[in-house]
Order: sequence, then C-alpha cells, then structure tokens
Amino acid sequence: MKQQLLASALCLLLAVPAFGAPLTEGNTVVVPSSTVYNINPYNPAAIHGVGEGGALTLYTKTKAISLPLSSPLYRLNDAYGDTIACIDGVWGIQREIGVMTLDGSEDWEPVTTTSWQNSNTTLYRLDLEEPIACGAGFATHFDVVSHETQKTRVYDGISVCPGGDAIYLRVMKVKNMNTPKTLSAWLAGRQAAHVPVQFFYLKETPSFEPFDDKTQKLLSSTDFSHVVTSDFYGTEVTSRPISSAFRSETVPEGFDSFCRAVTDIQILDGNNGYYLSSLTPTETGLLVSIQREDGTLFTGELDRYEADLLSDKNTALLCTSNKDDAVITLQLYLPALRFPTQPVTGGSFATTGFADSVYQAPGLVVPDQLVISGQNATLFGQNLLVDSHGGMVTAFDGEEELGEDAWNLSSLSSDQLSLQRNGQTEAAVTIVNADTLPNLPQNLRVLLLGDSLFGEGYYSQYLAQCFAADDTPVTFLGIGTAGETHHEGRGGWATYDYCHSQSKYGYTNIFLNDGQFDFSHYMNRQGYDGVDVVVLQLGINDLNLTHDNRPEDVIGHLNAIIKSIHRYDETIQIYINAPLLPFGQLETLPDKNKRLHLTEAMLAAYENRQAEGIFLVPVYAFVDPYLDFKLEEPLLDEENQDGAFVVTDTTHPAQSGYETLADTTYQYLKYGQWLKN
Repeated sequence: MKQQLLASALCLLLAVPAFGAPLTEGNTVVVPSSTVYNINPYNPAAIHGVGEGGALTLYTKTKAISLPLSSPLYRLNDAYGDTIACIDGVWGIQREIGVMTLDGSEDWEPVTTTSWQNSNTTLYRLDLEEPIACGAGFATHFDVVSHETQKTRVYDGISVCPGGDAIYLRVMKVKNMNTPKTLSAWLAGRQAAHVPVQFFYLKETPSFEPFDDKTQKLLSSTDFSHVVTSDFYGTEVTSRPISSAFRSETVPEGFDSFCRAVTDIQILDGNNGYYLSSLTPTETGLLVSIQREDGTLFTGELDRYEADLLSDKNTALLCTSNKDDAVITLQLYLPALRFPTQPVTGGSFATTGFADSVYQAPGLVVPDQLVISGQNATLFGQNLLVDSHGGMVTAFDGEEELGEDAWNLSSLSSDQLSLQRNGQTEAAVTIVNADTLPNLPQNLRVLLLGDSLFGEGYYSQYLAQCFAADDTPVTFLGIGTAGETHHEGRGGWATYDYCHSQSKYGYTNIFLNDGQFDFSHYMNRQGYDGVDVVVLQLGINDLNLTHDNRPEDVIGHLNAIIKSIHRYDETIQIYINAPLLPFGQLETLPDKNKRLHLTEAMLAAYENRQAEGIFLVPVYAFVDPYLDFKLEEPLLDEENQDGAFVVTDTTHPAQSGYETLADTTYQYLKYGQWLKN
C-alpha cells in the first residue's frame, strides 16, 4: 500500500449493501516521521484510520447517519481491511486488522541465537496468545520487515515469526534498551507520553462487532443506493480485472481473487494446454497448482510471512514439477490477493486456462558481435540461455569444441564463434578484440545515467580505472559522487521514472521538464557545455513495476531518452547496457528469463545501429553468474549446520562483477570511438 497523506475528501462507497457486502471500508495512512531528523523510535510515525473521532458519518439522499466506532477502521492492503457490513442480517464492524499496543507489560525474551546477533542491535522475542496471519503490517516507531530480513538487520525493526506465533523486536544499542527491563521501561514511557508503540497487523481470525439496536433499525430502514462517507482519511478500493494471461475474463468462484492478482504468466515449454487447477491453503501460505492437459502437475508456494503483501512491485512465483523441465512463472500483485481459507478446485483449461501469449520457447539470446578484452574475455553460456534450468550451451571455434558453460575468447583461432543449444546450432557470433584498437580520445566527457548499478558508485570508479590504465584522462558528469568520479545513478529507478516521475525514493528527477525527459534542460540546468558519451543502465526495475513493465514499454521509454539526447547533440554516442542477470539459482530463474526477454527486445531495437551512434552493450554475457556475486560463509549454530557459501545479494554483483561490467563498457567505448574516427 502506498503510504500517502490524503486531504479531506468524500469517498465513494464500493457496493450497495447485500448479504455480507461492505457498506464502507477502512484505510491506513502512515505519515512518516521527519526525513530531516530520522531518529526513530524517538520520532514516531503517525498512523490514521477511518473514523478517528470515534464515529463515521454516512450521507444518503435523505439523512446523515452517525455510526459509533470503538476504534478507527484500518486497512492492510487492497484485499484486507476493516469494513462496515451487514452479515446474516446483522449490521456491524468486521475487523480484520488488529492493533497491538506495546506498553512495557509484555514478557520480552532476549534472542541469543548466534546467527541473529550483530554488534549494532539487541533482539527480543514476544510470544503471542493469538497468531498473526502474515508478515506485513505497519508500526508507529519501527519499520516492519520480513523474518528473513530481520535476521541480519542492523537497524530498528519489527518482524513476525513464520506461523505468526511470535514477533521479534530489534533495537539499536545506542538507544540504551539493551535489557528486557530497559526496553519495558522505554515502552511504558512512550505509553505515558501518549505516543505508544503500536503494531497494526492482519488478524488470523476476523472479529465482528454488532451495532446497538437503535443503529441496527436505522441502517436496516435506509436506502443506500446513493451514499458517501465523510472522513479525513478516506480511501477508495477498486477491483482489478482478470489478467489477460488467462483465456477467459471470467473464472470459477474462488479463483477470482488470485486471477486478479496475476499480472503476467510465462511458460517455457514446447507444449501448451496449461491451466490453474487448484489453490490450497497451507500453514504459512498458499500452494498453487497448475496442470498440463497431459496430467503433469506443477506447484509453487506463496509464504504469507515472507512475501511482501504491501509492495507495489510484482512478486514472482515459480511453479515446477519433478517430472518435467518446463518452468512456469507467475507475476503477482500481492496487495490484491486474498488468500483462500478453504481449498479451491475445479479449474480446467476451459475455465482457468492460459492465453496463447504466455507460451515461450527456450533459446539463446546473444548479439551478432561481441567486443572483448581483459576482464570481459570469458563468455558464460548459461547467461545466454532462456531456459528451464536444464539447458546446455556448447561453443565451437571453427570445428573445435570449446566445452560447456564458460569459454575464454581471448585465445580463439578465428574471429567467429558458433553456439549450440542442446546439440543444435543457434547462433554465430563475430568476436572483436579491443586490444587491437587505439586508446580512447583524451578528456572524453562521459555521463552514466541509470539505476543502482551506477548509483552504488563502484561502476564509475572501475570505469575510471580502465581509462587510467591507458593513461587517458576522462571527465565524468553528474551530481552523484563516488570517489573522484560522478554519475547520475538512482537506486530503484526505471526508464518509466526518468520519463514520468517528478521524484522517487528520495531522488528528484532533474531530467524532467514539462512532464517529459528533456536532456537539453538537464545540460543547461547543470551548466555543462557538452558531453561525448552517455551510458544507459536501465530496464531491470521496469520489469518489477505493475504498469509499463513490458519490453515494448521499456523500449518506448529508452527511445524517448535517446531522441532527447540526440536532439541536444546528434554526435553524442549512446551505449545501452543490456540487463545484468541475477545470481544463478532456481529461485532467480524467473527474473533471469524476464531480463533475457527484455534483452531480446533491446537487440531487435538497437543492434547494428552504430552509424547512428547507438550501441547495445551485452554486459550480461561476461559476468560469472556465481562467483561474481556477494558470497559469504554462514555462521554454524543449532539452526544451521550447512557451511556452504550463500549469496547475500542476488541482484547487485560483487566487486569483481562491477569490474567486469565497467571493463565491458570500456571495450565497447573503444570500439565505438574507433568506428567514429
């Protein structure tokens, strides 16, 4: 749920009351603490619901009705919230959102498990009498995080344990709450100061509060065909349509909430005839079953305690079978999903079947030409393959087989490389060795424009090292700084944001002018008199949006950026980095395939446009999908006896990965400048 402050407004009601239908619904609005002095928990957020004054007024054609409220109506997301409804002929408040006030009387226990400790914080556990239904929620003084995130967190946070039978509270040690006694004293102090620590969560079992007899009679005799509510913190919740990934716009009862939460489906298989067959509640989430018409069953499980039910980004669900290499990926907008409480069956190809557009064949994604030298001389076959985690890529240098998976291209006997998938030749690639090319011109002006891969700062610093190794001075433009370099990298930003958003994640869009990306506006605003090279690192974050997330949308926004740059100066060379792939494991396979499909679209749009000053840089091909990511050895304790290295970030590479990214860009810059001159 987006956290925003809504101005005083009238809110249209969702439905005319019927059996169990809501008359009006709650909302939760979080007013964050000051971003200037962000010193939570001393500067708490304010959380508001509907009916803060203890009553809610309904306005009909003929009268105003004041409904007494024991407490405000709150909402977790689009699917769950408090409502006023008539159930079995009785009017009342259906409460799905619980409010836990922590006042210091609780029995807090220190968590001493070794793998959960760090020098920055103290961690406590509180066992609950009634379970919490999911890991998402809101809190006044602490961030609400997942159980897994809590394990390594170094800041304040609340998390719900899997199964919902306890919460963990992590507190920074500088706040002097390092024992249960001092924690309880602080909580009691917040309560006495009328700013209590409160946690808003989804109840395991909803409760119903009937209105008094007088209110029952009044509501039962009222015509609600035209009605609005007046409340400072109102909201309107709308129903999403059934995804176009299904063959039909209507589905059997029980499947509708799930099918409305689906934003996209991808099936990597040579067959079709798949359909959503059943939804089965589990102790911690939901088992999703998909069947193929030949009877093969594919399953995937959603965890209510780890999945982010508040995220405005899509969540990938991978469904696999132990009998088949095919892979099914569902993209879900979880705030719209209401988890069924009883098994839902009866799906068939006729009722819950998937549209023809969801079926995709495995294949190689590789450009016609690769520019190599030094750090980026090793090509990784798995990075080129849209697959179901079972494909095999083999490379040939002429007639000589180079083996599988990874090949050093610096020692090729020719400039031609042949690639096979599962024994069938699918690509022929020309290799250009940049070692034979002259160094880049002196004092080249370079602008790096993109997402967190630039924003973290490592990329620009390693690129500067490439220039320094050739004794070639370079000037980096941009307001972001990293060492002695500059950049325009913004974590979490998509092409959509650069073209449409005034601001996001604390960054102001200084490229936007009159609602459009305007490169001339940016250059004039910054006082720059020109630029020779612009490198774009964008597209990955677009794929996680719930809108404008298709490859064609990304290409459209990139085109707008490219045209604006060339309107400023058509001689500027633009290098577009293809999406970096995530760490290579089964759990990241959906993201890998999505990014490769975007790369396919980028190749179709930008390959072989060097004469226009446009270059597609296949950085993804040269980054080791395992060793170029952040790996660390886990602590061994009673919870973990597996000493195998684990990845700590499946999205951003380790330093060696950034080196490869920068080196690949550098070789393509050399190639592009050589063509230009």
